[in-house]
Amino acid sequence: MKIVIAIVLFPLLAWSGIAAGSPVGREDIYLLNLKWSADDQRVHGFRPRGDLEPWPLKTPIDWGADPFSDRNWQFQLNAWRMTDPLLLEYFQTQDPALLAEAMQFVDDWHHFHLIDGQSHEYSWYDMGTGIRALRIAFFLDAGNRGLFPLKDGQMGRLLELADEHARRLQDDEFIAINNHGLFQVAGLYLLCEVARDRSACEHGQEFAQEKYDEILRAQFTEEGVHTENSPSYHFFVRNLLRSLGALKRMGHIDLLQKIDAVAPWLVFPNGKVARIGDSGSTSLPLKDDPEEPACLSDKRCFAVSDLTRSGYAVVRSLPSENQTSMLFVAGMAHNTIHKHADELSFELFEFRRMIFIDSGKYAYKRGPFRTYVQSAAAHNTLSLSDRHIRPSEVELSGSLLVPIKQTASGFAIEGQVERPDLFHQRRQITYDPGRSINIVDHLSADEEMQFVSSLHLAPDLIPKLSEDGFEVAADEHIIHGKVIEDDCSLSVARGQQEPTMLGWQTSGYAEMSPTSVIMATCPGRERTISWSILFD
Repeated sequence: MKIVIAIVLFPLLAWSGIAAGSPVGREDIYLLNLKWSADDQRVHGFRPRGDLEPWPLKTPIDWGADPFSDRNWQFQLNAWRMTDPLLLEYFQTQDPALLAEAMQFVDDWHHFHLIDGQSHEYSWYDMGTGIRALRIAFFLDAGNRGLFPLKDGQMGRLLELADEHARRLQDDEFIAINNHGLFQVAGLYLLCEVARDRSACEHGQEFAQEKYDEILRAQFTEEGVHTENSPSYHFFVRNLLRSLGALKRMGHIDLLQKIDAVAPWLVFPNGKVARIGDSGSTSLPLKDDPEEPACLSDKRCFAVSDLTRSGYAVVRSLPSENQTSMLFVAGMAHNTIHKHADELSFELFEFRRMIFIDSGKYAYKRGPFRTYVQSAAAHNTLSLSDRHIRPSEVELSGSLLVPIKQTASGFAIEGQVERPDLFHQRRQITYDPGRSINIVDHLSADEEMQFVSSLHLAPDLIPKLSEDGFEVAADEHIIHGKVIEDDCSLSVARGQQEPTMLGWQTSGYAEMSPTSVIMATCPGRERTISWSILFD
């Protein structure tokens, strides 16, 4: 009987061009651990995120649908995320009926695009194409191994999809040189490992490896810092490199070690990742003291990570001592991916809690809140009172910071940003952990402007304004702040929507809640704005 089976399978392998190598498993295909189960999907519909209502999921599917005006949802639909609950259950139960059920969506996408010839914005979206390629490789491998019964024509449709995806994923101009490109090269590499004898895959794995090397050079600095302006994406890409099967087989162990070493410095002692750019996640903070702590003249010692060549600066309490302080300063402008207009902004953790915060990412959906969180007015930096400053309005010169300087009584972090046709900003932050922080901005513009220097407080902190400053009670501590220049006017906004949006922070995906922002509005063309902030 075994000899007969071998004779039956051999012609299939030769005809299809499918390689009988290592099985394609769960770690190869980038499954999300969705709370929405296969039964939930069958009863209620497609729901890739918990913040959205389920969408009826019956074939034939309108693959160009956009019922929520949500780009992320459109991407998830065309990345075949409706197969995730079925595949997750399959890997738990090994029930072949689940793979047959998932294949109905693959067949339907094939019919919509390759038979009917329809297309839309997300038909061949870069990241979605890579994720689909991973799934096609899995279904080809599973069908070839007899793990589930293929219906009439399904192998042929899978091979058509494999060829089309392999061809597109070897188009140099199609490959994104960012984190999306990692899914593209992983999809191509795995697909051409499974279908290596297909003519479309003749040089597929070599192309994937070359582009992978190029993407990593663009994705990380020599210090191992991710360049997409968002600490959360440092963790996202790190986890992807360490978990996705195809990428693990493509090398770069030395870089992964650097990436791992950087990661805990991007996390506050409370486990919150610094919310610069499109960030809003949690992770493990620094747990070990550095070999050479930075000690001040009064013998207080701190952990310092000078990542200023990449665009970040960190000063924090030693992990072996009370986790009371951490300052995170951002000055990154390598590209505009996941970027907000938050150059030279900062977040401050003091007295074991957040004091000055960032607005967070909100969501990847169009609307006034997304516009707000991306603007300079939503961050602890300089903006203008009469117009939004967008993420693109900056000279992309890499890191905007210079190395951290240590003084007898603190740490000085400096940087400068050029906003073409608007103004030039040079900032110095002097930080004495647990005692004070001073912020001085030197500004120059070609014409008179109304500059605004903003300080966003944690949502439970309510400031009291005085003529030249403010006072905030943070538990048993008091924060005293004042603006040095006497021609600035102070104001506070909280949850404001008109005439412009001010005083909001991200409280969940696509959820915003009010928080207080203190603003010093100062006129001028060439001027200085200085904050002196003391902690009691």
